[in-house]
Amino acid sequence: MDNFIKKFNYLGAALGISTPTEDFVDLEEFFLEATLYFDSDNRIKQAILNWCARYAILLSPSKIRRLSTQTKYNNESLDLIVQFLLANNYVKHNWSILIGRKIKIIINFQKNFKKYLKNNVFIIKTVPEIRYRAEGRNQVIADILAFTQKKSFKSLYELAKKIHSPRNRVNEAFRQLQFFEII
Repeated sequence: MDNFIKKFNYLGAALGISTPTEDFVDLEEFFLEATLYFDSDNRIKQAILNWCARYAILLSPSKIRRLSTQTKYNNESLDLIVQFLLANNYVKHNWSILIGRKIKIIINFQKNFKKYLKNNVFIIKTVPEIRYRAEGRNQVIADILAFTQKKSFKSLYELAKKIHSPRNRVNEAFRQLQFFEII
C-alpha cells in the first residue's frame, strides 16, 4: 500500500508527504491499481473519487480494458467507480465498455478538490504523465513524451511494452515526434 500512496501523492492526491517518483507512472495502470485500495479507508476512497472526477477524462477506457487482462484489480470497485463517473458526467459514454455488470450506485462522494487533491497548477508543472494529456495530446504521444522525460530505452519494442501501447502506434508516433524534432 505504501507504494500505491507514493504514486497517488505524486499524481495529485493530498494524502501526506511522499518523495517524488522518478519512474514513469502509467495512468491507466494506476487507475486499475486504485480499485484495489478503494475500500481500504474513507480518506483514500474520497481521494480516489476526487482524483477520478478531475482526471478520468484524460484516461483511455480502451487501454484500461486492455490492461485489465494483465493487471490485478478489483472488478466490483471498477464497476462502481465507472458507473459513478458516468452517472455524474465526468467521462463520456464510451466508458461503459468497462462495466461488467450494472450495480446500484451508493457512494457518499465528498467533492472537495482542495482537501483531497493538490493544486492543479502544481500537478501540471510536476507530473508530465498528466500534463501532456491535459495539453490535448493523444494517449500514445503523451506517454512517449512522459516516459522519455524520465527514462531511456533500448528499442521501440521496449518502449511500447513500458507504456502498455501497441507497437505499431508507438512506432508511428515516435517517428512523428522525431520528424518534428520533439524527441
